[in-house]
Parts: sequence; structure tokens; C-alpha cells
Amino acid sequence: HHIVKNSGYNINPTGYKTHEIKELLDIKGYQEKHTEYVIANHVQQFVSYFCNSTAKRVKNLNYLDVIAEPKARVFVKNFYGDILQYTRLFLAKMERGEIDITHDFYLKKFQLAHPVLPYNYILFDEGQDASPAMLEVFLKQQGTKVIVLSLIHI
Repeated sequence: HHIVKNSGYNINPTGYKTHEIKELLDIKGYQEKHTEYVIANHVQQFVSYFCNSTAKRVKNLNYLDVIAEPKARVFVKNFYGDILQYTRLFLAKMERGEIDITHDFYLKKFQLAHPVLPYNYILFDEGQDASPAMLEVFLKQQGTKVIVLSLIHI
């Protein structure tokens, strides 16, 4: 609400698919077949990693830290510069309102705005699903804070 209202931003409620990111960023020109789609997929993941982290800038993160699969690690190492460049471009396009923003993006903008919520009590339901960005906003608030965790008995 604080970020989107009166901002001129439009929200993409479903996020972007790999082929859409490839087209929006005009990723092309690689010799290996489908490389541009793999790069677009990593851009999507890097954007999500950044937006859900406590990092203030993309450069404060090492995307390789979240890549476990050996072949994917080799790919990311080989194309890290491209993935980083396109990740920054994608975020910049959302920032400028050139493309619709994602839910992760406006959460990040909210976190980076250091909001002060005027409430005496704050309840965080489904706390087990909280991202570091969500927790940072929640924990910096004044007042009594309660985190509710949902437990499922099997």
C-alpha cells in the first residue's frame, strides 16, 4: 500500500516467466542453444534472492551462495557478469515503472524505506514463511511484537 499507492507502479500479480524476462531484457546472442533462457531463469532467481534478503544493494550478495547443483554452479560462474547485469537491468526497469513490479519488488522497496508503523501491537502470522526482508521490517518496529508459527500435526 505505501509503495504502490500514488506511485504510478502497476503490479504484475503472477510474476514473470523466463521467456518474458528474456524478451523484456532483450537477452540474445549466445552461441550455446537456449543459453539466453537459462540466463533469464537465473535473473529471475537472483531478483527474488535480492528482494527477499536484507541486502541494500545487489552487489552486496553473491548469487553463487544459493546455487547448489554442480552444473548450475559452473553455468553461473561462466555467465556471472551477464546474470548480474541483467538482474540490475530488470530491477531498474521495475524501479522506473517501465515494466510492472512484482510482489517481491515492492516488499523490497518497503523494507528499504525503513517504515515506521504506528501500532502498539504487531502480529506476524505464518512467521515460519517469513523472508529476511519481512523479518527486518517487523523486528525494527516499536511496540509489542508477536510471531505466530503454524504447526501441522501429521
